[in-house]
Amino acid sequence: MVRGGGFALRGLGWAVTSDPAVLVALAPLAGVGFAFCYVGTVSHVARTVPSDLGATAQGLFSGTAFSLGTILGAVIAGVLARTGDLAIVFAVSAAGTGLASVILWRSVAPMRDPSPVG
Repeated sequence: MVRGGGFALRGLGWAVTSDPAVLVALAPLAGVGFAFCYVGTVSHVARTVPSDLGATAQGLFSGTAFSLGTILGAVIAGVLARTGDLAIVFAVSAAGTGLASVILWRSVAPMRDPSPVG
């Protein structure tokens, strides 16, 4: 669940404060969230799919996360931003990321293997 936790905490923090110092202090959580999410997902895909489909699976993951996810996120944020309150954008982002983290955690928990990928 920690994989998306950095994104969720940053979104929640940005939703509840407008203090520039706090916003800057929270910003690195996005990097932590990205690192855990990206490395974790790549490792999970590598461990889950047959080796001859590894490149295809990684390509599908990257295309979905970085293309479709970015487009949908921008559209949804734009719709929410029309309310004039950007805190709503960050609150919805935090809630969505938190929910996605819980769903992902629950879905991979039965498959969890403590052995390293290799």
